[in-house]
Amino acid sequence: MNIYFFYYHAPDPKMIKDLGATITTQIKGEISDIHSKGNQIFFIETLFMGGQRIRANHTIPTESIVIVEAPPILQGDWLTAGVSLLLVTRMKPETTAWGTVVLNYCRLIQIHKIEVITSPWSNNIDMETISNQAASEEKLQTLNPSDSF
Repeated sequence: MNIYFFYYHAPDPKMIKDLGATITTQIKGEISDIHSKGNQIFFIETLFMGGQRIRANHTIPTESIVIVEAPPILQGDWLTAGVSLLLVTRMKPETTAWGTVVLNYCRLIQIHKIEVITSPWSNNIDMETISNQAASEEKLQTLNPSDSF
């Protein structure tokens, strides 16, 4: 199965070790218009180079591993398109010797489903929604670094 990494920085060596495989292709631009037809996923990559905006159409098989650092709405688009395995990078803040906070790779998390959950602090508290939150959180599964794909 091919592994596609959607991020503009080079992958962290620890992430490659966690994967247990090499990345097939890295896509560095902004992604939009994710959709599927048959067993293919189509999307548009937009790159900004030399003051120019370049748009490229891409196709990958649904039987792929996609790794993203993206907001939930974009993660949901990948799941809706039918990607076999969606992984999200988890970053942790670390303070340098100069007091600067940087985000470093921590682990990969497998995403199964994206659900909208009402905040328990909103004006319209729905106890059923709050009870469903625990069930939704169980859908996130931390990958064991010893597992390979």
